[in-house]
Amino acid sequence: AELKGVLLDPRLRLFSGQTVIAENDNWETGNCKSEAPPALWPKDPHDACLVMTLANGQFTAIVDGVSGTTGVALVEAFNAGGPGDFSNISTRSKVRVGDEVMIGGFITRSQPMKAILRGLGPSLAANGIPNPLLNPRIRLFSGQIVIAENDDWEKGNCKTEAPAGLWPKDPRESCLVITLPPGPYTAIVDGVGATQGVGLVEVFNSGR
Repeated sequence: AELKGVLLDPRLRLFSGQTVIAENDNWETGNCKSEAPPALWPKDPHDACLVMTLANGQFTAIVDGVSGTTGVALVEAFNAGGPGDFSNISTRSKVRVGDEVMIGGFITRSQPMKAILRGLGPSLAANGIPNPLLNPRIRLFSGQIVIAENDDWEKGNCKTEAPAGLWPKDPRESCLVITLPPGPYTAIVDGVGATQGVGLVEVFNSGR
């Protein structure tokens, strides 16, 4: 089915702390065409793309609409080479219903990975985030099949298998720990009872 309400002109900015270190609006005007393989070139000239070599550290990619436009968008990060890798990935956005739930895709490579996944909402209010998702549920898919899910984290395996520093701060938040063979996976966060609000999905690589 065709995705409705897409963001028609996305802009991509990459931050290190509060500083913008790279940005792109229309991908053909950036370095994607010269430095990324053609298979990763966006299909529409309004899409955004950039290629960066990053030192160790934390980075934030923000996608918004040019001229304040809104809609459903996809942000992707690919490891194109070098000795480094992602240790964790997180995404914060408005969580609605239907096509507008929060979807985080990731790929594990070459060996099994013990992953910790969290779906947060209520605790975001302490960081000044308005309208948080009050009761997030997280589901992990392999293809079309749900292979793990959790609603309230204390009812799952997070407390016994994840370090205490990664336990969610609110009992309504979700968390699960699972060892995954190499392959693509999709984590979906939505609100229990079709509730809506700002949520955060996180994937941590805790080793083998």
